[in-house]
Amino acid sequence: MLIFGNKIEKNFEGFLGVLAALIAFFLPLNQKVVVLLILLSGLVAIFSWVKVGIKLPEKKYWPMPILFGLYLIGLFFTSNFNYGGHDIETRMTFFLFPLIYGSTKRSSGLPLKLISFSLVLGCLVAIPCCYYYANICFQEFGYPQCYQGVRLAFNMHPTYLALYMISAIVLMWYNFSFISAGIWSKIGMVFVSFVLLFMVYRFYSLGPWIGFIGMIAVLILAHTIQRKKYKLALFGSLGLLGVILISFNSLPFLKSDYEGVKEKLTSYFNNPEEFFEKTKNEINSIDSRILIWMTSTEVIKKHPFGVGTGDMRDVLMQTYRDKGMDVYAERQLNPHCQYLQTSIAIGIIGGLFLIASLFYWGYLGFKSNNFSLLAIIALFSFACLFESVLERQWGIVFFMFISTVWLDQMNNNKPTTENTK
Repeated sequence: MLIFGNKIEKNFEGFLGVLAALIAFFLPLNQKVVVLLILLSGLVAIFSWVKVGIKLPEKKYWPMPILFGLYLIGLFFTSNFNYGGHDIETRMTFFLFPLIYGSTKRSSGLPLKLISFSLVLGCLVAIPCCYYYANICFQEFGYPQCYQGVRLAFNMHPTYLALYMISAIVLMWYNFSFISAGIWSKIGMVFVSFVLLFMVYRFYSLGPWIGFIGMIAVLILAHTIQRKKYKLALFGSLGLLGVILISFNSLPFLKSDYEGVKEKLTSYFNNPEEFFEKTKNEINSIDSRILIWMTSTEVIKKHPFGVGTGDMRDVLMQTYRDKGMDVYAERQLNPHCQYLQTSIAIGIIGGLFLIASLFYWGYLGFKSNNFSLLAIIALFSFACLFESVLERQWGIVFFMFISTVWLDQMNNNKPTTENTK
């Protein structure tokens, strides 16, 4: 019976592993297919619970389900129940992935190398798709801009596709041994990294670049602390600073953004009222973020316990109108900062809980030498400063999938107690 039970368990493990690899492949390509694959994973998990048994997910899986619970509680204090219900539906994977991977009994973890390879392959397949649709755009409208930014990211916002590609690079380098690889494998990894980074550059999305730089800084610090090579940390940080300075001077969109941010911030701090009157109905990446963050902060001060899951958008839009920011209200611009957006919806406690959760997962990655997990958490944590990454399915599904899969590595890479008896 024990042998038969182990055989069934192995079959479920295999199914979950294949489905996880397929999810990784389709994430940059088609979110509808991803949803179907998640449903299939859920069914496999349910069959596993019936045949093999269920276990209580460890505490490392709890943060995002708890955050989902806070959003669910916020739904009862909202007047726009329809919008709130849609928001809750979007966040379902906050607890689905921890439930699927955290409660199934398995003797080993998910196939990380296969999942990493699948994500890299999916990102590479997405590139010709991007240029195919960009070419259609150019043939129809004749805009050179069809080959950059939003128009180049054929199926989603460029911020998310850029984050996928940066994550693919990270997982490729951490899960395939570069040192022991053959010369052609090394050349291939370097080539793929440059191709994906070139696409990130063409998407012209500043948030992922800042996330990428912040992630590298965190990884340098983590590696050097673990090896107690503090001089290396210093030189590595200086080297990173040099790369940033070179990037700002050599990449036109980074240089222009840096100069623009510096000029706008100086103008704002010199005279906030004058800056507001001049820019309250002008929409650009820099002005809008300054005004949106300022306005979002005012809303949080008025509603420290949140306005409710479904009323976040309505309250913010009304605040825009009250301040004369009509264009912002018409375009329904969100706070462009995940921490502010969460705090508006479910209060300062909710925003702080999100930050604490990210720190907790990052700490687990550092403590267990799970640098893939640490890198992903750092990348998204920095990106969340400038984008509301965890408000759309594109961001939520990807972040929850990758983080949960690499959390899974920490306790499923050894035989479980049940299987050793």
